[in-house]
Amino acid sequence: MVMLDEDLNILWANHTSREAFGDNIENKKCYEAFAGLDQPCDNCVAQKCFKEGYMQEREINLKKGNNLRYDFWETTNAVSMNRKGFPKTIITVFRDITQRKALAAEAMRAGHLASIGELAAGVAHEINNPINSIINLAQIILNEDKKKDQPNDIALRMINEGNRIAEIVSSLLAFAKDNKKTKMPLNLKEVLDKTFALTKAQIIKSGIVLDVDLPSDLPSIFGHMQQIQQVFLNLINNARFALNHKSFTKESVKTIRIKGCVEKIKEQLYLKIIFEDNGPGISDKVIDRVMDPFFTTKTGGQGTGLGLSISHGIISDHEGRMKIESCEGEFTRLIISLPAGDRS
Repeated sequence: MVMLDEDLNILWANHTSREAFGDNIENKKCYEAFAGLDQPCDNCVAQKCFKEGYMQEREINLKKGNNLRYDFWETTNAVSMNRKGFPKTIITVFRDITQRKALAAEAMRAGHLASIGELAAGVAHEINNPINSIINLAQIILNEDKKKDQPNDIALRMINEGNRIAEIVSSLLAFAKDNKKTKMPLNLKEVLDKTFALTKAQIIKSGIVLDVDLPSDLPSIFGHMQQIQQVFLNLINNARFALNHKSFTKESVKTIRIKGCVEKIKEQLYLKIIFEDNGPGISDKVIDRVMDPFFTTKTGGQGTGLGLSISHGIISDHEGRMKIESCEGEFTRLIISLPAGDRS
């Protein structure tokens, strides 16, 4: 909450505003303190309130002092009036609606994923049989040519490309699958160790430093071992890919940080695990789409765009949440919260 005069100077700011946007915002212009601009924002509701004399509201996206962007509902109304009957000072209230919007988006995404999943299952099954036949026939041709000592590059390429299609089909089936396997108590540190066993060689080869902080007394979760491992593998591989596509100075180090802790949400204990890399980050323009099916920022056919969608589906199936934070050019952070406990 802040108080403004007719020149849009901040006369007063409450503790929450100073904590979010900086202790020195008083006596600054509101557009300078909140938006980093040198002139009023487009469709400024404060100016409109001063001009028309009644309450104004709008949704606005602002960057806090932590460099992350948040959605706010801005309400502006008069506090004192001048002799002409128009506002002399106004109060502006910013309500953080980021989480509410994220939950609404997650609900929409869940419905979207369900419909895509049904389509994916049908398409995958239709593709699976003919592509396996193509791979097998190409393998027969390759084997026959090997007997004649005549390497067949075309047959080999057919097999490689066929295997690539088969991998995409496998991802589609995993995406669409309604898995009813038995869940069990899991120690996430053990799951992560098994994941490192699969990725350690690639991480070392890429010159990446792993900074892992998982307390030994973290509670267990109740889930599918292979599914949670798949999520961890996807996130680590995404971080490794991002780090390999950013230029680092000799002094800087490619780093993947993994941290675990416990948090309480509405009387329920959750195990929170954070994956963060200091790669190129994600543009504000696409960050809302990165968990959509088939969306990928990777070029040259290096990604199917299903990894994060599948991961999001797995975490949702475990009654958890997954969200992404990023600052372009600085970092990407994936935060997973899973209910703690070894429920039967």
